[in-house]
Amino acid sequence: RSEKSEAEYNQDLVRAFLQKHNMPVVEPKPPYLIFEKSAVENQRVFLQESLGLSANKKWIFVHSGSGGSATNLSLAQYADLIKGLLAEFDCNVVLTAGPGESEKAYELANLVNDLRVAIYDKNKGLVDFAHS
Repeated sequence: RSEKSEAEYNQDLVRAFLQKHNMPVVEPKPPYLIFEKSAVENQRVFLQESLGLSANKKWIFVHSGSGGSATNLSLAQYADLIKGLLAEFDCNVVLTAGPGESEKAYELANLVNDLRVAIYDKNKGLVDFAHS
């Protein structure tokens, strides 16, 4: 069982590396990412049009992929979570998928079987994805 998140373990490794090499440790402070409002708005419109998302509903992004030593839910558990969100909130759920994860996202969408679920697996990389 992990005592920390994957990100916290990675930050510990970076701190140890910097200290070992007598380099200053600069702790990150929020906001971690800042984007031009126009870039975020353009991405919002793009997603709304390409995925059929409602402008009047909240969008909840769910990524069922995993990497490294991070633990993950099963697809059935993700499906139950998403069904619970959809039962409780008037929202759209966007299933995200990175390279090689599309099949898993489509399988999850089939398990949920709800028109309010969209799949966002075609993006132009991390910056494009972060604007979402």
